[in-house]
Amino acid sequence: MKKLTLITALILASFAGMAQTKVSKDAAGNYIAIKKAVDTAKLTPVAQFTDSKGNVYPVYKSVNNKLFYNKTSKAGNVYKVYIKEI
Repeated sequence: MKKLTLITALILASFAGMAQTKVSKDAAGNYIAIKKAVDTAKLTPVAQFTDSKGNVYPVYKSVNNKLFYNKTSKAGNVYKVYIKEI
């Protein structure tokens, strides 16, 4: 029973070790936290998406070259709707 408790504690501690903040060191010797890139989607200059109700949305291209548009729900939440080309 003691071995099982010890092994479980070690496994949980190893997961906590993976969640550490990533840092880099600048020229002055200071440590700076590395931030994850914020959504860098680009607006396509020509493309627009028209849904079945006649609403027109601008189309964006994600970092992975997938097309999507932003849609707002009744509750006010904005989410991405990806478009699959046929």
